Amino acid sequence: MKLPKVPSPEESLEKLAPIFPELYAGFESGIFKARDYFEVEHIAADLSVASMLIRLHVKDRLLKAGLKEVTLENHSLCGLDFLYKDTHVRIWKSDDHTLPDPGRSQARQSFYQYNLEFSDREPYNKFIVLWNLNHTGGVTLWLVCPKDFDAETRASEVHWFVPVPDPTKAIKAEPAPRTHQDLPIARKDSAKKASNKD
Repeated sequence: MKLPKVPSPEESLEKLAPIFPELYAGFESGIFKARDYFEVEHIAADLSVASMLIRLHVKDRLLKAGLKEVTLENHSLCGLDFLYKDTHVRIWKSDDHTLPDPGRSQARQSFYQYNLEFSDREPYNKFIVLWNLNHTGGVTLWLVCPKDFDAETRASEVHWFVPVPDPTKAIKAEPAPRTHQDLPIARKDSAKKASNKD
């Protein structure tokens, strides 16, 4: 089997660039809605439920975004998994850029192996997006290219990981155009000459 070429972080970020604004918007909305839910319902916050609510809003955002060539997979508890062009992306929560233990899930363990291919297509790219709340209460996203998983040692390897830039932070406000107007100020020597003539 011919192994797929591992793309660079730069190529991968560029390829998924149309998706990232929708992901960030979905996560920001989901975080707000999850917090609001527990406050309105007067229920103690539950992290598992909060994560599911957040994923639900991300999924809803992706569905409504009208992005061409995006196919969302259905998973229990609003799992996030989609195909985009020749790329398969799965989204999981993690404390940092480290891949979480896949547990006994054969599907997740196999996703950690990069040398797989679609049964009816050429080898494809696959990535994992890891998300977590940051110190400001917003979300941080990491794009990870998996490499391998050892079921005995429970160790996972990656080809690379890179933070996903927040598109809203890349927007810079244009400074207002400055208009130069002369102030009505006369030089002192001109003012003296004028008063001496009087």
